[in-house]
Amino acid sequence: MSQKFLLPERVRRELEDYLVREHGIKDVDFKIERASTNGDNFSSDIYRVIVISGENENCNSPEQSPRSKVQPFRFILKTSPTVEIRRQMFNTTKQFFYEHYMYTVVLPALRAFQLQRLPEHEIFDNYPKMISGTLDFMQEYIVLEDMSTKGFGNVNRSTPLKFEECEAVFKALAKLHAVSFAYKDQNPSELKKLVEPLEEIVFKTPLQEDFDNFLRHKIVVAITTLNENEEHIKGPILEFQKIFGKSMIECTSEKTHAAILHGDCWISNLLFRKEDTPPKLDITFLDWQIGRYGTPIIDLSYFIFCCTDNELRKRLPELLEIYYQALAQRISALGTDANVAFPYATFKSHVKKYMKFGFGMALMSLHTISCDPNEMPDVTDVLDNIEDFGEFNKIANMLSERSAYKERMAGVCRDIVEFGYV
Repeated sequence: MSQKFLLPERVRRELEDYLVREHGIKDVDFKIERASTNGDNFSSDIYRVIVISGENENCNSPEQSPRSKVQPFRFILKTSPTVEIRRQMFNTTKQFFYEHYMYTVVLPALRAFQLQRLPEHEIFDNYPKMISGTLDFMQEYIVLEDMSTKGFGNVNRSTPLKFEECEAVFKALAKLHAVSFAYKDQNPSELKKLVEPLEEIVFKTPLQEDFDNFLRHKIVVAITTLNENEEHIKGPILEFQKIFGKSMIECTSEKTHAAILHGDCWISNLLFRKEDTPPKLDITFLDWQIGRYGTPIIDLSYFIFCCTDNELRKRLPELLEIYYQALAQRISALGTDANVAFPYATFKSHVKKYMKFGFGMALMSLHTISCDPNEMPDVTDVLDNIEDFGEFNKIANMLSERSAYKERMAGVCRDIVEFGYV
């Protein structure tokens, strides 16, 4: 980070009000530090705000001063960039609107729906609590609870996930997706109203020429990771190049059997917490700024092709079965017939037709995901100083020369063809 970040006065006031209102803490002092790993965030800047001192109004102990009784409250602050080209590249205004809408409208509605049908400990609530936020132009921000205080943490971005972790993510996604299918069955007009603002902001018609060229170039780079004798893999991928953009639009346009999705389901947007009694792995989903309404395969494919290696994907059919069984059970628990809402045959059809979405996302992002953050230029500095998209693309090309990318990308290319998804 090229310069020290100061806590905006508005955020300071809101956090002070929150601490007094919810915890009886006043006269606080804050410390702020960078909270994301280099390369994790492009459309926003993430900070951790730590309460380092304050007075507890509820402290009546004569042995301790009120200020010494304050527990270490921590928050996550997500702020919007002010550099215009960066805002344009990542559609900052829309992304902050979507994330704010997801936290303040969509997720609370899904929570309320579930609580009418399930015990609270069984519902999908795998996301941090939103404390405050604003959509004021050029000043957008969101303050969230810091899930590290509950034992959640990131895993190494460049290390492919293990089966146990993938299974936990697929089951958590099943819980999320199931709510929409039951909601649509039981209150279709309300769900329609709820998802109406969730328009696609990345793959939409008409596809801009420079973006389309960017996508086609990613195929050119990916092909170089394959061996000379792998023409049976290169052929289908070169055919996909002709329809890359169109295919991604097709994937995001499916609304007949659709669910509210996380929409940006990759490793840096996931937190894990392992519990021993009973043994389980809990998942928290971060960054809801590309909340989508579409086929569940968007979340599944994005995750599986960007966060795993070819050895793990040998068990992809098993993971898909685990997902569907968890989905069907949860839809039924919410009071809807899963065989009607999202039949198994339809699910299999969606897998065959839409898993290519994950291939597209791997083509766009695997150079970053597979890279050790310490080996990358400071992404924030780069984005705040570039003059056009071409400069950012040069960095992507540089990262694509690394052996880790080549190995991961070659594996994705082979799997996407051998599974018959392209």
